[in-house]
Amino acid sequence: MSQASPTSLAGLRLSVVAASLARPGGTERYLLLLREALLEAGVSLRVWTRDDSGDERLDSLLDDTPDPLRLLPQAPRARREARRLAQSSDLALFLGIAPFGFTLAAARALPTLLSVHTPFLTCPAGSRYLPRSQRPCHQPPGPACLQVDRREGCLSLQSGAPFSTLGKVSGSLTRGPRTRLLVRAARGVILNSEATRADLTRLATPRQSWVVHPPAWIPVPPAAELEPNLLLFVGRLTLLKGVPEALEVAARLPGTRLEVIGEGPERPRLESLARGLGIADRVRFRGWCSPEEVSQAMARAACTLVPSQTFETFGQVGPQALQAGCPVVAYEVGGVAAWGREGGQAREGVTLVKVGDLPALTRATQAALQAQPAPAERARWSRASRETFGLERFRREYLGVLAQAAEAPA
Repeated sequence: MSQASPTSLAGLRLSVVAASLARPGGTERYLLLLREALLEAGVSLRVWTRDDSGDERLDSLLDDTPDPLRLLPQAPRARREARRLAQSSDLALFLGIAPFGFTLAAARALPTLLSVHTPFLTCPAGSRYLPRSQRPCHQPPGPACLQVDRREGCLSLQSGAPFSTLGKVSGSLTRGPRTRLLVRAARGVILNSEATRADLTRLATPRQSWVVHPPAWIPVPPAAELEPNLLLFVGRLTLLKGVPEALEVAARLPGTRLEVIGEGPERPRLESLARGLGIADRVRFRGWCSPEEVSQAMARAACTLVPSQTFETFGQVGPQALQAGCPVVAYEVGGVAAWGREGGQAREGVTLVKVGDLPALTRATQAALQAQPAPAERARWSRASRETFGLERFRREYLGVLAQAAEAPA
């Protein structure tokens, strides 16, 4: 990949479009971690969104953007507003989900990049998860999605509320054709793993595509005393992230404790499950925590569990735990291999097991607790993960992609 420099990007008018910056850990995080590097490279940056993140580091960018609500319109204003976007931009970067009509109109009006880090373009529900079977879904979008939904109830919002009947039919029948139109119209697509690229390209082939692993970065933790029986889960509290699996592992390993960091719609159900398993006194639900708090928890933990049941497009918790020197036991699904494997073998500090194999997950966790790696070994994992998946690498590669896209012929 070519290296971007201030001269190659200086003066570029970049518009970043995101429907929302309010969800922790998503597009907001990408933009915050890119912002400084873009400005240092001389990029003229503007942000268009329906709402802000509440983070003062983005306030100036949002304040400089006139009428941000109007720039994410539904038809019939989509083409008119896309032309207005084109007048003030040399390149548009769509982070995550925005209204289809506006995104397509923008891609036809000016050079546009799509940043894809969820299965939204290849799944009507955006999750590739079968909730009743508790396993990933490999069904391409189409009429068959309606049959799968009747068995699985998978066409639902993240809150768990089902789509309307019209929403189910429309999403199943139009997602594939719309994705193909968008991908063909865009100058290129930025993806977060080879698994995400493979998932997209079986449906639509972009003109250009780049894989840039996300910035799996956390602050360097202070020196912490290791708690040899402490298990850790970090993530949104939904079934597809595998929190019940983490609770089951703790129940099967007497003497362990489990800290759960994160929030989500399933928290009451998960707290009830912990009581039903008889481990409520060994489980602590901490809610959302700051990056510093997460880093400290990872440095104390003997093992971080990543038991996702869904198609993880990357999964930042694993490499973050390694950066804190914490062993990781994970289900190998989707893009987990991007950080869980190196040269075809499991990366140092990582144990991968078949998705859904709870006994194997339990055995691997028990082995990780018994291994008790030395401080020097943990420090080696930390250095390797920060170098491979750290912030500077992410910024360098992302700016390189923007430079290539800006220079490419139409």
